[in-house]
Amino acid sequence: MFKILLEFFSVNKKISVPEVGTLSIENTAAEDNFGNKTIIPAKPVINFYAKEDSIATTLFEKFAQNNYNKSIEELTKFYKAIAYTLQKEKQLNIDGLGILTKEEDKISFRQSFSAEQYFPSISVEKVIRQDAEHTLTVGEHQKTSSQMREVLAKNESKKYWWVYVLIALLICGAGYFFYKFYFLSN
Repeated sequence: MFKILLEFFSVNKKISVPEVGTLSIENTAAEDNFGNKTIIPAKPVINFYAKEDSIATTLFEKFAQNNYNKSIEELTKFYKAIAYTLQKEKQLNIDGLGILTKEEDKISFRQSFSAEQYFPSISVEKVIRQDAEHTLTVGEHQKTSSQMREVLAKNESKKYWWVYVLIALLICGAGYFFYKFYFLSN
C-alpha cells in the first residue's frame, strides 16, 4: 500500500493521512551568493503539517480505487495502521520519503534524502556588455540602456558646479589680496 501512496505522492506532491497529517512537496527559494559567485537553485523539500487535507485524502482514495481497485475499507485500515504504528512504536519509516516520529502528542517528519545531490550549485560570472541595448524600468517609466547613459551623463556634469564657483572665488580672492597689498601699500 505504501507503493501506491508513494506513486500518488510523486505525481500530486501532496498526501494526507487521516489522524496523522499532510505531507507536501514544496520548493525552497533559489539563493544567490555573490561572494562565492554561485546560485543555489530552488530545491524540493517535503514538509509535514499536522492538519489533515480532506481534498488530498479524497484524491488519493479515488486514485487507489481507480488504478488499483482498492476499497474504502482497505484504505481506512491502511490509515488506521499508520496511526497505530505511530502510536505504539512512536516512529514510522516511509521508504523513499523519510521518517514520521511521534513525540508526546506532536508528530514530526524528517526526510531521508538530500535534494542537493540532484540540484547542485551553479557557478556564475557577471557579464557586462557595454554595447547591448536592453530595457530598464525606472520608476513608472521604461527606458533603454542608452537613454539611461545619457541621463546619467547629464547628471554627472551637474554635480561639479561647485568646483567652478570655488575657482571663481579663489581668483577673486587672489585679485583682492593682490590689489590690497600691491597697490595700496605703494
